[in-house]
Amino acid sequence: MAAYCGSKFAAIGITQSLAQELAQDNIRVNAICPGIVGTAMWLDHLIPKNNATNDTPVDFETQTQQLIPMGVAQTAEDMADAVLYLARAHNVTGIALTVAGGMEMN
Repeated sequence: MAAYCGSKFAAIGITQSLAQELAQDNIRVNAICPGIVGTAMWLDHLIPKNNATNDTPVDFETQTQQLIPMGVAQTAEDMADAVLYLARAHNVTGIALTVAGGMEMN
């Protein structure tokens, strides 16, 4: 997970650096940080890996209910809402907007 986590921190750092560099040209740079979305990474890799130590396998919906404070996985529509917010927020730049149902993803 170290390389994966490192890449996420790098994306946030690049977002912040570019936001500072491009602000004078009125260019905004922001990032969306999705929480748990039903993609192959979760469905095919992380959920089965998490279940490897359990006697009773846990499905995706149950796993997300346990991990996410709001109890539901994020969707493409959730990400679209975040993008729309950032597109309309003309004085917002350099942020990494976490869309994770209350699950902090740092």
